[in-house]
Amino acid sequence: MNIKILLIERNKNDYLKIKLFLQKKYNKPIIHHVFNCVDSFIFLSKPFKYDIILFSLPKQSRNRIFLTKSLSLRAKGTPIITLSEIDDPNLGIKSLNLGATNHLNKNKLSASYLSKSIYLSIKQQRIQSKILNSEKLYRQLFYLSPVPMWVYDTNNFQLLDINEVAVDLLGFSEKKISAMTILDFIPNLEKESVNQTLQEIQQKPRDFRKGIYSIITQNGNEIKVEIDGRPIDFGNHQARVAVAKDITGQLANLKLLKKTNKKLQTAQEIGKTGYWEMYLDTEKVYWSKELYKILEMGPNQGPPTNETYFSMIHPRDREKFNKSRKQLLSDTSKKKFSELEIWITCGNKQKKYVYQKTFLIKKNGLPFKLEGILRDITSQKKERERSELFESVITNTKDGVIITDNNINDQKGPKIQYGNEAFTQITGYTQEEIVGQSPEFLLGSNQNNKSIWKLKKSLKKGTPCQIEIVNFKKNGEAFWNSVAISPVENEYEGITHWIANIRDITPIKNYIKTIESQNKKLKEIAWTQSHITRTPLARIMGIVNLLCDSLNNPSETQDLLPLLEQSTNELDQVFRKINKMTSNIDNI
Repeated sequence: MNIKILLIERNKNDYLKIKLFLQKKYNKPIIHHVFNCVDSFIFLSKPFKYDIILFSLPKQSRNRIFLTKSLSLRAKGTPIITLSEIDDPNLGIKSLNLGATNHLNKNKLSASYLSKSIYLSIKQQRIQSKILNSEKLYRQLFYLSPVPMWVYDTNNFQLLDINEVAVDLLGFSEKKISAMTILDFIPNLEKESVNQTLQEIQQKPRDFRKGIYSIITQNGNEIKVEIDGRPIDFGNHQARVAVAKDITGQLANLKLLKKTNKKLQTAQEIGKTGYWEMYLDTEKVYWSKELYKILEMGPNQGPPTNETYFSMIHPRDREKFNKSRKQLLSDTSKKKFSELEIWITCGNKQKKYVYQKTFLIKKNGLPFKLEGILRDITSQKKERERSELFESVITNTKDGVIITDNNINDQKGPKIQYGNEAFTQITGYTQEEIVGQSPEFLLGSNQNNKSIWKLKKSLKKGTPCQIEIVNFKKNGEAFWNSVAISPVENEYEGITHWIANIRDITPIKNYIKTIESQNKKLKEIAWTQSHITRTPLARIMGIVNLLCDSLNNPSETQDLLPLLEQSTNELDQVFRKINKMTSNIDNI
């Protein structure tokens, strides 16, 4: 491209000389010549863009300053080289200060020297233009940035510039901020550490620094900001630009998250529940701290794997585990989770019964990850088995069992909540007929029995009691009932229920009554044997003695024989009576 030059030269000879230099060094240069600076303003007002302006300074000092300044303003970024016959270094310095890019002495001018000056001036102007554009872009990024930013002097920490977002964040007026230093909005407790950091920056000003600091705003609130500091040349100042990000809310959320995680961890410990996850593509596994505790393992025993957990599962439950996982991962399955209870052998060989719930996480419609919980329910399992055992005992026992509430203040006493099958067989009442009823319905009209008062007294005291009482079945049949009651209580509410064991002892009562009747008969027999038989027997024994004494006297013997016969008959009657009484006992 042809170089475009605006030449301002009063002296025609100098003009021709300069023109010759230019034509010698440049191919067909475009040279617009004017005789004075005022005429050049007409050319500069047109849209034509010059590459360089060569301005021959007038001899008058006052005019030189005014015209050079005016020309610089109208040049619109075009580099200016001033020319003069006066060999004065101060004149060149003044020209440069007024906007010129270079100053040349006409007397020392040559084609080569002039072309080099033009080249350097154009290059310098382009560099300066880039710098100006860069500064303009920086200022746009600085002032229009949605992130708070400020610039401060690293020597005295004075704020040099601040964008509008930072002004809003700090809450101070721009006028007040312009008189502040960095330390003015740092809390007192942190000023010493921040000041130490600033001193370190002074020692290494080109270092990049990033950290979290506290800042006091105009209304006295303390906020947390993450500051990224970088060195910057700001006019004549050695400065740093600070990009501040308000992370107060983020830290509050993080604190809340940590608090929530701590609560979750505590809940896991209390509930003996561990969390786990496994990525299906890499089979990478994560176990929570509580899961390690449940499995009686430590993180130092190596990274968790799916194989490690599977080896812990009881052999009889492994098929159930594989089937559950296969169903969850099946393409046709609509299930989002699976549940199962299995036995495992922990790291310390202890056996535990665990509940496992597994969730399937999909990504782009495909299985991506499995995650879930594992809960130690060994104690619940044992309690459940114990409850099932007790339920089986209550259900299958031949004794009747009823469970009531503890509403002892009710006029009719506690109400039945449950009765087993044996109770319905003994009384004839169904489960539906007895629930909600007081056990007193079995008493009929037998309400003032001493045993009833004994039972009510035990209910009030909350102590066990056993009584025997006549109750009535649904069909009206009376039966002897052996009732044993015991309170059911817990450590928080005290007595909550009563359990009563009832047994039909009518056969036993009848048997006892029979035994008592037999004893009465036996007593009568014993009395008969010991009293009634004694009289005829004593008489017989006396007659026998008399007969022995009268063996030589037939007449006396003849008189004693009728008496012997009479006594014998009496004794026979007694024996017959005893025999009859004995027969009655055998028939009982």
